[in-house]
Amino acid sequence: MLRARIGVSILRRVYQPQHAHPLFSYSKPLFHQQRSTYATSATEESEDASSSSPSSARKGSSSPTPTPDQDMKGATSSPFQTTATQLPFYTPPAGKSQPFRLTKGFIDKFKVKQPPFGFGVLGELVYRRTYSRVKTDGTNEQWFETVERVVNGTYNMQKRWIEQHGLGWNANKAQLSAQDMYARIFEMKFLPPGRGLWAMGSALTEQKGLYAALNNCAFVSTENLKEAPSKPFVFLMDAAMLGVGVGFDTRGAGTVVVKGPKSVGEKYTV
Repeated sequence: MLRARIGVSILRRVYQPQHAHPLFSYSKPLFHQQRSTYATSATEESEDASSSSPSSARKGSSSPTPTPDQDMKGATSSPFQTTATQLPFYTPPAGKSQPFRLTKGFIDKFKVKQPPFGFGVLGELVYRRTYSRVKTDGTNEQWFETVERVVNGTYNMQKRWIEQHGLGWNANKAQLSAQDMYARIFEMKFLPPGRGLWAMGSALTEQKGLYAALNNCAFVSTENLKEAPSKPFVFLMDAAMLGVGVGFDTRGAGTVVVKGPKSVGEKYTV
């Protein structure tokens, strides 16, 4: 059984249940009772965002975005707003929504900030060896870029789920929450698992949808090895190729005999 994905526990901390529904739990921000010192409004650089977004040119395509202060008031501003017409398994209108991105102005504040790597140079060495991905220009990520990728990927996963189920995505509140998450990870007040630092927000999750790559460990049983002898090994291969460690049991011991090739006694000289 695969371990829980990165993002689930993080988002449970960001949101607490507020509305009741037979199939869904809706939530309320925890982090925003006091805004982060790094927080930047989602309306910042709105001109840049609107000029680059094709949907912004359509008339009546969106309603005015509330300010952060307005957004903090009242329970109706939950990022999981729902109405009688927004039922489970609601399919959004045709058209691809824009992926979630932290604002450029917010990220720029961290470009010159020194990451708090520990253990002398050892912490930074481990990060650069293991978690700093190669970018499209051939250079490696810096810490502020790795955190940006992870946070963007986490909130993209949440955004897709909310829009898929018609739960009402609140872009402004999500931006503030994501900025808080970013600042906490950057300062290493909490960190996602190593697989999350490596894979979240990369092409593995954003383009290929291989979220299994976010798991540290997995397990497969050999109990039904006689009926499906290849199944545990197929799972093992798929998981291992994504960097997931796989454990197994021995319940299928003695049910399958693997015979080796017959020795013909021929000798080859190379």
